[in-house]
Amino acid sequence: MTKTPPAILLVSVFFLAGCISNMPRITTQPKKEQETQARLEALKHWQQMANQVASELATKEDLFEGGEQIYVNKSEFETPFATAFYKLLLTALHNEGVPVTNNADTELSLQFSVQNVRHEKEEVGGAARVVEDFGISLNQFFSGSSGNIAGPDSEEILVFTTLSNTEEDVFVLSQIAYINRSESHFYLEQEIEKPKSLGTQSYRVINEKNI
Repeated sequence: MTKTPPAILLVSVFFLAGCISNMPRITTQPKKEQETQARLEALKHWQQMANQVASELATKEDLFEGGEQIYVNKSEFETPFATAFYKLLLTALHNEGVPVTNNADTELSLQFSVQNVRHEKEEVGGAARVVEDFGISLNQFFSGSSGNIAGPDSEEILVFTTLSNTEEDVFVLSQIAYINRSESHFYLEQEIEKPKSLGTQSYRVINEKNI
């Protein structure tokens, strides 16, 4: 029986791993290439997302020809991302010269929402799982990167920003990025449950001497 050289086996595993995962490669910096997708790992990356919103709004000069100003709404969810993104948006809009107001009754209203998307990995046979995990490690080794391949269990967020007047949305922007699953609580929008009231209860006190 002819033995397959180890080098050929490594190349084969590397190739199979690339075929198994069809998800976009991760980059820590936003890029416009279709085959890449940013991963948020620092506050600076949140700032870059806010800057993109502001820079695109700055090109919509027709929206502000009549002296209109934008009111930026805070998210109803006080997550670390929502709290910081609100402040970063205000800063970016001011830096771009976009007129902003504190008057909530203004005609133009800017709001954003965050959606978490979790991709659960399908259970596959032991051999296939080993091939996939080992192949991804090889890809990282040969590319000189650390964790730049998104597995099927990666987590993503969609930040959806809209600018509306009293009748319609006049600007919309969707931003998609990978996040570390261990940091999903930075973004997850959940209703905060209020503690349930225990109410009042009546108790009957019995004198043991009379029993």
